[in-house]
Amino acid sequence: MAKLFMRPGGRMINNRWVVLIASTLINFTMSYTYTWSVFSTPLMQMFGWTAAATAITFTLTGVMGPFSQILGGSLINRFGVKKLMLCSLIVFSVSMFAVGYTTSLGWLYMTYGIICAFSMSVMYICNLTNILRFFDDKRGMASGILTSGSGFSSVVMAPLSQYLIASFGVLPTFKIFGGAYLVIMIVLFLFIREAPKPGMKERMEEKESSGISYTPGEMLKTADFYIIVMLYAIGATGGLMVISQTANMALEMTGTTASIAAMAVSLAALGNAFGRIIWGVISDHFGRYNTLPCIYIIMMGLLIVFNIFCR
Repeated sequence: MAKLFMRPGGRMINNRWVVLIASTLINFTMSYTYTWSVFSTPLMQMFGWTAAATAITFTLTGVMGPFSQILGGSLINRFGVKKLMLCSLIVFSVSMFAVGYTTSLGWLYMTYGIICAFSMSVMYICNLTNILRFFDDKRGMASGILTSGSGFSSVVMAPLSQYLIASFGVLPTFKIFGGAYLVIMIVLFLFIREAPKPGMKERMEEKESSGISYTPGEMLKTADFYIIVMLYAIGATGGLMVISQTANMALEMTGTTASIAAMAVSLAALGNAFGRIIWGVISDHFGRYNTLPCIYIIMMGLLIVFNIFCR
């Protein structure tokens, strides 16, 4: 599965690593949610909106994620990864450009909070499904690298967004990003190849190696499914709460400048990105069930330390 295309002489011109790099860069490009805190304050200042009303935008992006990924997963089986990815990246870019015409909270909610979030999540699940099929032997590492694109995005996009907002204004910045996203992602899309779907033989081998194989309906009847969903929801909620307010917390708690606040977003993003890669590799070696408790214990310890020393 590693080799996709061969020249007549046998030279490999494309492989699964190229697809992984292109997919990671697509994630990097469209992970706009991680820079929301850079945009929220300028929007509040421009329109006089309250923090609570503006924060609903980010809440909507979080709500759209699970539903759009479930729908996207079902659509992949019907239309294939590439068709769905192409539609998603076009819708995402156009809707991001449309955010630049915001005049009301309703428009912001619809374009940024719903349409952008929906298309981004569908693109995300397409990328993840495709990469996991290519890297069935290194799932943790591959998914860690892929999702690290979202984390690394803020390292660049937060200060870049801050610069563009200061230079052109917050609404023109959305238009700039919308146009740039479309061009960049179309180019990256040219490097995407769809992984072969696992056949009956591969499914039987996976079932024999794991000893367990569920249909979606059977999965919903297991207690493990709901425990995993609860753990994921708790972890993701805490992380997204911090991500959405990082810049605002830096501004309010320390009184620093907007550029330094954007740097705080970038630092948080670095930890986010490297954590995905490192823990993905660790899970490949020690197993998912052994890795997950370690992550939660470390998180709990760090929160206790933060609470003691950062009052």
